[in-house]
Amino acid sequence: MPHTSKKKYKCECGKVFTQKGSLDNHKRTACSLVKVKIRFPCDCGRVFTQKGSLNNHKRTACSSAKVKIRFPCECGRIFTQKGSLDNHKRTACSLVKVKIRFPCECGRSFTQKGSLDNHKRTACPLEADKMRFSCECGKIFTQKSNLANHKQMACSLTDKKNIRFSCECGSTFTQKSNLLNHKKTACPLETVKIRFPCECGSVFSQKGNLVTHKQTACPLETVKIRFICECGSIFSEKGNLAKHKRTACPLESVKIQFPCECGTTFSDKSSLFKHKKRHVH
Repeated sequence: MPHTSKKKYKCECGKVFTQKGSLDNHKRTACSLVKVKIRFPCDCGRVFTQKGSLNNHKRTACSSAKVKIRFPCECGRIFTQKGSLDNHKRTACSLVKVKIRFPCECGRSFTQKGSLDNHKRTACPLEADKMRFSCECGKIFTQKSNLANHKQMACSLTDKKNIRFSCECGSTFTQKSNLLNHKKTACPLETVKIRFPCECGSVFSQKGNLVTHKQTACPLETVKIRFICECGSIFSEKGNLAKHKRTACPLESVKIQFPCECGTTFSDKSSLFKHKKRHVH
């Protein structure tokens, strides 16, 4: 069967489009070779490339427009879109006595039909025939993806040979990507591993680690990225400098502290949480 290529629409500036409308819009609004571009200016000074955008701006946001299209509700709320007003009246307006609700026989009520359907399918106590995804081991799931993940990772009845990614060295992984990364960088049976060596002799299994090493620690690099504080402290990471300024710099008059009720003070929130967990009893 002969290969039929899609028709291309080329602009004189070199750009190529698959739709004629896209080419026309490019020429009208953005082409560098077209001196006169179609613009839709507003009296307030704003300029738009689409007439629809100009109309929407005038209708809802233009500071020069005396009459803006608004959709007010009797309760005092005002909306720029009729759909937003309708949704407000249907579900939330305090003056509307009868709101559109989607009730369930169990007593729960929902403002969206999709929420009601999901409730019936997975959680309603009155629904005897709920959509469930059962595993042979007895566990039940409301989502098919959760069942598949359970079978792959944790089910005691599933053949482990089918759900594990085993390396010849004996290591086992639950994800194929982890197995491939292990073979590339750490497997003792692989003679050729992907390595990222530095001229100083250090070797890394990840390119990002090599880049960080060169930027901050390599003795052969004359120019290292450093983050210097006014107090004289030097950091290799911008985050460490920010934390130093926030919590420990002697030149900063206001430091962020996280105090505990017992009187102990911490410089980070996580340390306070750990302290509270240890002394909760």
